[in-house]
Amino acid sequence: MRPTPSTAQFWPAELSSPALDAEAVAEATLATTLVAAVATAAAFRGLYWAAARLDRPRPSAPQYTSRYVSTVHAVVLVALGLAPRGAWWPCAARAVPLGYLAHDAALLFAEPCLWDLGTAAHHLVFALLVAAAAAAYPAHTARAFLAEASVPALNLGWMMVRTGADRRHPYAFGFVSVMLLCTFASLRVWAFTALLLESVAEGVWGLAPLLLGLAAVNWYWFGLLLLRARRAIARA
Repeated sequence: MRPTPSTAQFWPAELSSPALDAEAVAEATLATTLVAAVATAAAFRGLYWAAARLDRPRPSAPQYTSRYVSTVHAVVLVALGLAPRGAWWPCAARAVPLGYLAHDAALLFAEPCLWDLGTAAHHLVFALLVAAAAAAYPAHTARAFLAEASVPALNLGWMMVRTGADRRHPYAFGFVSVMLLCTFASLRVWAFTALLLESVAEGVWGLAPLLLGLAAVNWYWFGLLLLRARRAIARA
């Protein structure tokens, strides 16, 4: 039986296979994600450029400006983690970390003074984890996004130290430090450790190495924060 003209035009035989349909959808999703990631990278680069124009007189402007952008990135990820997860969510969830990773790579190339192996490795592993898990494990990915809620307190505390505000406003700095330790312990250290244990318990071995790396680096950073807090208390 020959297909009718409408069937031949709108439902060609090569697309009637479920496997081919799934492949076509995957290709379209990949293309959409790449376009969204490029647009996100351009947005972060534009934000950095605009903030750098305002921060130009400062000798260490790149360090401050990069933290402004990382704070915006963290707020966007937390918003994604709290947002209802519809069909659009996996694409957006992948695009933001990938776009920020591309911005980060361009920034490190342009400003070698910002190079930090731990931070660069964290951004790379985090982007790979989200790319692998966003569609299959959206709830777990959203929990990982909420870990970024510790970044504003981290950046604010760093800026207070660099500008001397920690000595001028010790109570405000103490509040920011407590907020940082609490959010870092609960949203980063515990969250990635729990995700790692869950992936092992459920046999999701493909994600376990990425989660192990993220948990390890966050435990390391948390140890450094505790050491600095101990020194600050000893000086007080």
